Amino acid sequence: MPKYVLTKINIYDKLNFLELKNRDELIYDLIFSDTLEYEIHIEEYISDIYKYDRFIDDTKDILKKSKVGILKEKITVETDSVIWKIKVSK
Repeated sequence: MPKYVLTKINIYDKLNFLELKNRDELIYDLIFSDTLEYEIHIEEYISDIYKYDRFIDDTKDILKKSKVGILKEKITVETDSVIWKIKVSK
């Protein structure tokens, strides 16, 4: 009997994958919800947080087409998170 036994390792068990939230649900809330102020943790919606600017630009385009204006915004970038605080008008 061998001293060490090799076992098949599932790569998903080794890597810490997070289930991302659905961006469509966020867009729906931004357009139709009665809420006017949001704190959006972008790392919950995209896997590469360094592409946060594209996420924000795409979201702004959709809001503009839906006639939802952004009155105020603040972006906080840290090493492992990006927080986008916005106040909208509907």
